[in-house]
Amino acid sequence: MSDLPSPALETLAYHNANLISLRLDFCGHLDDASFKVFSTSLPSLQRLELLGPFLVRPAAWQAFFKSHPKLEAFLVTQSPRFNEACMASLVKNCPGITDLRLKEIGHMNDSFLSQIKLLKGGLRHLDLSDPTESCHESAMIVLMRSIGKSLTHLNVSKHSLLGDQFLSKGLQPHAKTLQSLTLTHLPELTDEGVSNFFTAWKNPPLLSLDLSRNEVLGSLALQSLVNHSGKQLEELNINGWKDVGEDALKVIGLLASELKKLDVGWCRAVDDFLLKMWFEGELVRGVHKGGCGNLQEVRVWGCNKVSHSCPRKVRFFFFVCWCFDLLTFFAFAEGHQCSWCRITHISLKLAVR
Repeated sequence: MSDLPSPALETLAYHNANLISLRLDFCGHLDDASFKVFSTSLPSLQRLELLGPFLVRPAAWQAFFKSHPKLEAFLVTQSPRFNEACMASLVKNCPGITDLRLKEIGHMNDSFLSQIKLLKGGLRHLDLSDPTESCHESAMIVLMRSIGKSLTHLNVSKHSLLGDQFLSKGLQPHAKTLQSLTLTHLPELTDEGVSNFFTAWKNPPLLSLDLSRNEVLGSLALQSLVNHSGKQLEELNINGWKDVGEDALKVIGLLASELKKLDVGWCRAVDDFLLKMWFEGELVRGVHKGGCGNLQEVRVWGCNKVSHSCPRKVRFFFFVCWCFDLLTFFAFAEGHQCSWCRITHISLKLAVR
């Protein structure tokens, strides 16, 4: 959307009055004038997702919230003018918010959290990641006490003041329905603290967990989190856990059978044998035990022990495109191959767009 000027964005609103969900990426030309049209010409809007609305000022944000009391999802990234007054207006006028993203918000501070905790109507998705300055741990614990019981998704990455106390006093007692948790770039976390948290946490197994770029985390944390969530975990990111041991990494292959995406970049112990164990399982008395049969993607950037001869699953795509007026055909020949076995199946898919 970066090439669309403000008048074009106004036209978009004028001609789509019945929109209930709108997402605009790279909308740097969205200004007060065009956003005012959003307020007046999109009365049915329930979900708004914006990336880069740099020019929208506080008064325009507040006018939008007043005109959309039934707003359910407000997902914004990179809005340097969004301040505490805007947050207060959102809470006051849109009490039914269930999904909230305030990512890379320059004014983010503890006062924002004081407003967010008033949203007690069932906030499910909360993303407060990548602030200019971290909120304090005590304020985040109070926030979890207020709204943690309904959360299914939480991302507080780069709030660098958060540590083990946030886990033990914020998440452990108050967040018990989470499905997705993202806690990256939190230097105050410790291996033992994260291990103790997952051991004691009564939350059901997570589906997605991202603890990347926390370089002090290691074997204790990995074993505990896999014991807690391994049976249902589909996505795991431990990129940057440089000192995690081989035995702990093996536990992934033994317990995380539903895993689809795995990032172990810069984990020094990862090698060809570990990859094979994740794919095939561990050979015990002639029988393969465990294995991540659903793996679709493994990222091993910076793993210097992984060689060109490592076992792998490869997806081959042969892309052919023909354009006939309004129809475009895409043909994909898709095969899955392991270096230690032959191709298991080949399928041909034809899609018309």
